[in-house]
Amino acid sequence: MESVGIFLNELNKQNNREFDLKNSLENKSNSLITISGIVIPLLFAFGIFVIEKIDRNYSLFIVAVGLLSLIIILNVIAIIFAVLSAKIRNYEYPFLHFNFYDVTNKININAIKEYTDSEPDKFNELLIEDYLSCNKFNYEINQKKANYIKIGQLIFTISLVLVPILIIILFSFPPHLNSLRE
Repeated sequence: MESVGIFLNELNKQNNREFDLKNSLENKSNSLITISGIVIPLLFAFGIFVIEKIDRNYSLFIVAVGLLSLIIILNVIAIIFAVLSAKIRNYEYPFLHFNFYDVTNKININAIKEYTDSEPDKFNELLIEDYLSCNKFNYEINQKKANYIKIGQLIFTISLVLVPILIIILFSFPPHLNSLRE
């Protein structure tokens, strides 16, 4: 009996860890959305400057505009992956209140009695099954969220690496700027 209690305690800890991980993943996806949301308008402003102020005869004009467009597109894709990871998903819990109500929203005494009238071994068995099922389900959801975040972070990082490359191109081969008075 002692080992069953220890096992249930460990399952409960794992259940709590999955919900802690869920919260952490949601914070990371929100951060990625926020950062990308701040970077994109800055890129658009820079893009407007490049398009309006750089002479279109500049030999690397198409490269600069193409690279800038790619950076913006990558940031949008990063936001999409962050939003996919933040998408509301249903998590499972070992005991849900609605399991103890019938279709008329009245307390289902039979559902309650399944637990309260069961022998301790049977009760523990039901609880272990519930925890195992919930922990597996919640783990899989968290893995999906984590994968979306990893992909979004990778894409965002690639876009950030491309920004200095664009700046190096523009400073290494300075373009002729159109008049700032236009």
